[in-house]
Amino acid sequence: MKIINEEGKLFGIINIIDLIAIIVIVLLIGGGVKRVKNSEIEVQEKVEGIEKEALIKFEAEKLKKNVVDEIVVGDILYHNEKETTFGKIVDKKVEEQKDKPDFYKVVISIESKVEDTPKAIIIGDSETRVGSEFVLKNKRVKLAGTVISMEVK
Repeated sequence: MKIINEEGKLFGIINIIDLIAIIVIVLLIGGGVKRVKNSEIEVQEKVEGIEKEALIKFEAEKLKKNVVDEIVVGDILYHNEKETTFGKIVDKKVEEQKDKPDFYKVVISIESKVEDTPKAIIIGDSETRVGSEFVLKNKRVKLAGTVISMEVK
């Protein structure tokens, strides 16, 4: 008895290409079942923090004059994507950008309620650190910038 006959069938029963396809399908199904069965659901533990007051300095660059004028002390700023409150503007410092005429850099001081946890300072639902980049907005203005300092009280 030949292993592969004239018709290309293995032991005269099944075509060799069909057999390879069946083996590949069985291996893929077996691997998928094993992966799903062995995967652990990772649950991140919610670490409760202490609510505190903080003074955040936020810097935005390359702003036109009309945008700078809409940044008003006393206004509330919100995270653009999450719609959570970031804080209240308590001061703004404006300086013209030396390399780009008609553009300004603004440093905004923001009073914020933060959650101080062992892992991070949380404002709204976002972990916030010096160097964090956010888009903040209110009904008048939308700003992309960077947190340049945080003073938690």
